[in-house]
Amino acid sequence: MPKISRYSFLALLLMSMAAFALLLLSLPAFAQVQMKTGLQSSTTPQVHYDFPFQMMWDDAVLTSVRTGKPTLAFDLDLADSSSIRLANEVIASKSLQNFIRKNFEPAMNDFASDPPPTVGLDSLRNLGWRLSGLEKDYGVALRPSIIVIGSNKE
Repeated sequence: MPKISRYSFLALLLMSMAAFALLLLSLPAFAQVQMKTGLQSSTTPQVHYDFPFQMMWDDAVLTSVRTGKPTLAFDLDLADSSSIRLANEVIASKSLQNFIRKNFEPAMNDFASDPPPTVGLDSLRNLGWRLSGLEKDYGVALRPSIIVIGSNKE
């Protein structure tokens, strides 16, 4: 085995440490590039994120019990052209958004989305109930639909 001088060893060690530090410093920049170019793992359509009301319907119903305002739940499938058209109309009208916020607890139920962080560690069964419960509990036959639920949950 060849002998390495002390100076060569130190030089090799410093170059290795510099390469490792450079790698660590470049990771956040790479993550920002990924976010800007849309290379994310989510398959949720962009219109979902643009929609002004992000609360899930069951959370809005619970909030409406406290505030006394009825829930206005948008039952959408933002991979469908009819739902996208409705969502774009709501996105475009600031006066409609203000009216809804003033008079209702707005919510969205979007079947084309990844679950929001509020779902937390729910099991898939519970997540499925949260998404389909609105349609089952309130007899929704098709999407898109807008459902008004009173503060008494009816």
